[in-house]
Amino acid sequence: MSDLPVWPAKLTREQQKAAKQRGKDFDAALKVMSRAAGWRFARGEVVQQTRDWFISILPSPLWERGALVRMTVKPMALDPLFWEIVGLIENEALPLSFRATGAWVLRSPFTEDHVGLDKMQVRPLVTEVVG
Repeated sequence: MSDLPVWPAKLTREQQKAAKQRGKDFDAALKVMSRAAGWRFARGEVVQQTRDWFISILPSPLWERGALVRMTVKPMALDPLFWEIVGLIENEALPLSFRATGAWVLRSPFTEDHVGLDKMQVRPLVTEVVG
């Protein structure tokens, strides 16, 4: 038996509302706390350039506790090389988050993990994600 929280097959209206609100609260806390920790926030994803590397983290809250976190890492030089090949050099002027969410980028494989499985409250859970 897994200790991972499992979404119920059918949610009551109250459960749907609570899950939707928890997701909104999670994103709001993620936005504030990730920026305070030196990350950039865009569309539920946090990104950062660390030396010559681009790091992207996409967290998703699980049912009632914990979160699934997907992380990718790729060299910063990779996308500009690709953009030069396909004739889209102007993409270099776009925000850093474009490397994670843009249509014309190279996607690297992700690793995933579950964090904060003992955390139900949103703020401590987000601290596990960005802290």
